[in-house]
Amino acid sequence: MNSLEERHLLKEKYAGERTPEYLADCSRISAGEPTAYVIGTQPFLNITVDLSERPHIPRGETEFWTEYVIAMMQKDIRTSLSCLDIFAGSGCIGLAILSNVPKASVDFADIDSRCIKQIEKNLEFIGGISSRARSIRSDIFCNIEDRYDYILANPPYIALRHIKRVESSVLTFEPHQALFGGETGLDVIRTFLMHASKHLHPRGRIFMEFDDTQHATLEILVKTLPYTTSRFFLDQYGLWRFVELAVA
Repeated sequence: MNSLEERHLLKEKYAGERTPEYLADCSRISAGEPTAYVIGTQPFLNITVDLSERPHIPRGETEFWTEYVIAMMQKDIRTSLSCLDIFAGSGCIGLAILSNVPKASVDFADIDSRCIKQIEKNLEFIGGISSRARSIRSDIFCNIEDRYDYILANPPYIALRHIKRVESSVLTFEPHQALFGGETGLDVIRTFLMHASKHLHPRGRIFMEFDDTQHATLEILVKTLPYTTSRFFLDQYGLWRFVELAVA
């Protein structure tokens, strides 16, 4: 455990008091448990996300493109916007949208029942946004019938062949279902992209996160699918991180 983690834990969970519980939590972090799980929350843009059900921990790279999408939505001239946060996990993407775009409504979808429970907790935890939200347990689009103006996706995309590159704390503590997308990391992405266009309204947009190493393959893949627009973006670290897709 480094001094930065120690200060963060002390400030966020214990208001600066070095209690016996604080020392016990320091031991948990020293043993490899992610600080976000020990604290129980994680900042995401201008909101705080509860992680008590231990979903995938939101990352800064996801914050980066979510902020981009929110800025686009705020400039969108339509009076209402329907959104789908799919592979929602903690719900961080959709929660940030609901908190920053009053004209947006969000359906949250995830295959994991614990994530659905986590999303419901977060809607209550943040407050004032649940009237514009629905939670749907679904294996990708299996239980989703609607069309949307925006679909936001952070699918499992880590390649199993790269598992040795993954930090031990991530492997030990975070849900593998939210992390790994088959041998190349593209199994879930392919299925998602094959069906996502059918769930878009006219002028709708898809934003999807991926791994930098998948950029070239995805550029080829989307050309075989019914998308008329595809734009790939770098993240704050200069790595290929997300794509914007649309149909005519």
